[in-house]
Amino acid sequence: MGTKKRPYIVHQRRGQGQQRVHGHARGPKVGETESGLDPAKLSAKPAELRRQLLAWTRSGGLAGPVEGDSAQLWAAASDVLFHPGGPVSPQVRAACYRVLADLPDVRSLGEVADARGRRGQGLTRAGAEGVGPGQYKLIIDLRGGLPLAEEMPGGPDGRPSTYFLVTGTGYTATAPGAN
Repeated sequence: MGTKKRPYIVHQRRGQGQQRVHGHARGPKVGETESGLDPAKLSAKPAELRRQLLAWTRSGGLAGPVEGDSAQLWAAASDVLFHPGGPVSPQVRAACYRVLADLPDVRSLGEVADARGRRGQGLTRAGAEGVGPGQYKLIIDLRGGLPLAEEMPGGPDGRPSTYFLVTGTGYTATAPGAN
């Protein structure tokens, strides 16, 4: 009998090396995001996904105060896309992007580069309602629809204080930390 393969995502945080994370093995189990949302149970229909994400955020799903539907949906969709605890289907990713695109305060940046120079479609939203002031940014690889980077404001000179670069995804039988 073979070893069971589990999903993983490789993140690189600002000022740190790459880190392979199995369903956020430092916290929740595979099948849940860092805050407990199960991507396998999410709808691929944008209107239904929007309802699911708002229900989750309003029941305390986000770690910290996030006020307003737009801020909640941005945070929840970002969580699904950039911090999944399991595989997110292309259909659910597409529905997340549709939810984000439909937010009134989200705008396209066109083609932009992440901190590694990889090119993708940029989306931005100005934070204010309980999430902290500044520009939040997501960068999506248009070739496959996979997330490339997430940036959060607060750094010096308008630079991001935190960013995540998604440098790989897949399945592995290797234990976390054994990259």
